[in-house]
Amino acid sequence: MRESPTSCLTLTSDASWDPETGIAAWAFQAVSDGFRHRAAGTFKTALESSHRAEVCAIGNAAHLLNKLRPQPVRLVVINVDCKSAMLRLADPRQDFERYVLHHLAQLMVTLGGARYELRWVKAHTTGRRGQRAREVVNNQCDKAARAELRKALRERAKYEQPF
Repeated sequence: MRESPTSCLTLTSDASWDPETGIAAWAFQAVSDGFRHRAAGTFKTALESSHRAEVCAIGNAAHLLNKLRPQPVRLVVINVDCKSAMLRLADPRQDFERYVLHHLAQLMVTLGGARYELRWVKAHTTGRRGQRAREVVNNQCDKAARAELRKALRERAKYEQPF
């Protein structure tokens, strides 16, 4: 039997995208009472923009959290450092945006009927005095996504060597 909902799950996601290759990577961290999970990786296909990568990073996080089935919550706060991603999810016009919203809706059901809020968080604030906790976590996700992207680009370069 599932427990009664706790108050909140905080989800922070970020993406890193290479414009030359379209290769992109993602990372997220989710935290609630008694639950903490971090993950990072690369997207299976090339993406055409950093904005799409940011939206898809949210979708990947929702998809993976659905599989992990954290305890029920009343609210999911999704910290995003890309205002364009927030606008795209508020008014989805492309199939992939609707697909991400589908994963978010599934996650809300998994979490016991929770609702979610997208909140903007200032990006690239490393070393700034007075950083908020969500900025620190966003920087950690940014760093993890960049590391995954570098790893994918190095792997790709191995196969492009002529000799």
